[in-house]
Amino acid sequence: MLQALGLGRNEEAVYTALLSRPTASSQELVRQTGLGESEVDRVLLDLSERGLVVVAAEGDDRLPDPSDGGSPRPSARYRLTPPSVALAPLLVEQRNALHRAEAAFTMLTEQYRSTAAHPAGSVVEVVVGREQVAHRFHQLQRGAQRELLMFLVGEPSAVAREDADVSESSALDRGVGLNTLPARSGIEVGLSVEGHAGYTPGAITAASLSYSYDGGATWTEAPTTRLGGRWTAVLDHTGADGSQVMTKASFTDAHGNAVTQTITRAYDVR
Repeated sequence: MLQALGLGRNEEAVYTALLSRPTASSQELVRQTGLGESEVDRVLLDLSERGLVVVAAEGDDRLPDPSDGGSPRPSARYRLTPPSVALAPLLVEQRNALHRAEAAFTMLTEQYRSTAAHPAGSVVEVVVGREQVAHRFHQLQRGAQRELLMFLVGEPSAVAREDADVSESSALDRGVGLNTLPARSGIEVGLSVEGHAGYTPGAITAASLSYSYDGGATWTEAPTTRLGGRWTAVLDHTGADGSQVMTKASFTDAHGNAVTQTITRAYDVR
């Protein structure tokens, strides 16, 4: 969470540990975070220099003092500076940096489109090479805001990238539509139906959704619920990573009419 504000993983661990207590010594933070003593001391010094942590008082824990022949000396106790005071400047810096980056992005995009080599009407970019295609798709995943559509011609070829799963998961977490679903359970899908020309369906009285990983040879029926006229199916794709999914949805309305729709490749499981 705090890595977005420029803090490292260990800095975030120590900062979060201090959130749960009024004050803490470095020894207590070592036990709570699992980090080494020297690393906790380094992090506390860094956080102190940033103004995120201050020395609250000297504690009862005693440390050997090399300057005094190893006799015990009191250890410092640390507390957080109020986040509203300490983190606000970091947030402002990040926001300003983002605004500058957006301005630069707009300027570079306009310059790119205004050159003779890239006319404004050109919407197709040709990317050649397996690794180049994989890299460009990775960029599109990272930059997508609402939806990412793919049009495949011929037999698709998979190109592995170490960061592919991270990019896809990040896009899914942002709500980007990738025509994929994660390989887990508890996935809720809304079920609805629209009438064709000249027919308005009545209230849906029955709805079902089944899915298949083997092209329709076998089907799994998803449990469905109805709440306030809205139907929802719950999918379980645990262990189905990499599968192509066929779906079959059936509806019956209050007029007694029924319809079944089958989609050969509705989505992929990632």
